[in-house]
Amino acid sequence: MPKAVRNPVQGLCSDTASRRGTQLGDRLVVMESDILSEPEPVSAWQPAQPDR
Repeated sequence: MPKAVRNPVQGLCSDTASRRGTQLGDRLVVMESDILSEPEPVSAWQPAQPDR
């Protein structure tokens, strides 16, 4: 693709990702399931995201 831009962070690892990546990912998967099956409102997604 002539106008595509490569993602500059692809392939990089952070200390947080290596220590807590699975835990954070699992938490977001559970929240996504709860939102899609409707026990949680869509507004619950923002607080579930890890701090940046």
